Amino acid sequence: MKICRFPFESTLDGFVIYKYDDVELDSWIHLPVFRQNFYEICLEITQGCNFSIDQFEVPVSDNRLSFISPHRLYSIEPNSDDQQPLQGFSILFTQEFLGGQSANGQFFTDFPFFNHFNSPFISLEKSEADTFTEVFIKIYQEYQSGDGYSKDIILHYLNVLFLLGKRLYRNAARRSISVGREQEIYSEFEWLLQKNFLELNTVKDYAEKIHVSPKHLSETIKKVSGESALQLIHKAQVNYAKGLLLQTNMTISQIAEELRFENPEYFSVFFKRLTGKKPLEFRVAQY
Repeated sequence: MKICRFPFESTLDGFVIYKYDDVELDSWIHLPVFRQNFYEICLEITQGCNFSIDQFEVPVSDNRLSFISPHRLYSIEPNSDDQQPLQGFSILFTQEFLGGQSANGQFFTDFPFFNHFNSPFISLEKSEADTFTEVFIKIYQEYQSGDGYSKDIILHYLNVLFLLGKRLYRNAARRSISVGREQEIYSEFEWLLQKNFLELNTVKDYAEKIHVSPKHLSETIKKVSGESALQLIHKAQVNYAKGLLLQTNMTISQIAEELRFENPEYFSVFFKRLTGKKPLEFRVAQY
């Protein structure tokens, strides 16, 4: 599977913004499954391509906003219908570009669209699309100016995008909980989970990283989220497996190996227990 690394040279280290009508997109219309190591925010004003993020199929529409975090399964298919020239913007940035505000998981778990358990896209009303377009234009203009203040100004505009997106996404956000040590543990666990679920698959693994006992971690995660730590670990694994089943032709054995299962039979039992369907049944049911 291809890992897409930050693909552009930029006047700002770890950040770029471009307008779709400024670049040649023909070679990007069909992209098989890949994972990228940077964040991406896209605003499609006219109808774009069909694309899938993990198990979420993103429908073609105009006025579509997407927030895509690193390491998610991503594939793009052309829109078979005749379409007008693509108009919109794409912003790519690394975690390092955000600096101190992204030093821990709290920043990213504050924004539900960056959570791998959630769909990454929002459909916008025309008035909402106009509001976002204004912010993207300001960022684009600031990026073009490239003076000594540009990075700080762009960071402020990015925060505006995050907050506007969060407000629209509020119905999908997890319930608000008062901030304290329990919330800090939950945020750190969720952040570590999204980065490491392929390598770390037990509650003990995460407890050691957070420097708490497995029992304390399990009790805290259950209290904050309503789900156990192990349930969330399994959910992350199943979501990734669903993405592989939907977006690739990988065999069950290959998917089991990707997810570090000892054998395909155990993976199939695990998948059916959590979804109600065997992996092949799930794959066939989607077509």
